Amino acid sequence: TLDELEARRVQQECEQRQVLQAAHDEGTRAIEAAVDALGRRFNEELSIRDAKWREIVGTTVGGMEQGLRRELSEKAGLSALAASRDDLKRAETTWKQHAASQAADMSRIRADG
Repeated sequence: TLDELEARRVQQECEQRQVLQAAHDEGTRAIEAAVDALGRRFNEELSIRDAKWREIVGTTVGGMEQGLRRELSEKAGLSALAASRDDLKRAETTWKQHAASQAADMSRIRADG
């Protein structure tokens, strides 16, 4: 009968909708799982890159600090050498003045003598 055919058609449409809804739900769960997995992977990768970046920055900053300390040490050494050189020049000048004074004294003594 017509009513039975209509009922069967409605029943088939309901079954098709249920099948489509189930496929839709399964696809949605698969997409959500993939997005979650990608999010976890992204966070892991981000953590790894962050750790590497911190290591690089730490190494660079540590290297710069060590380089600056070495440079300051070298400058302090050069300053000490410059001060020693200046002390030697002053001593040499004083010695030359003393030697010139003694030579002048000797010349006077010879001249008086």
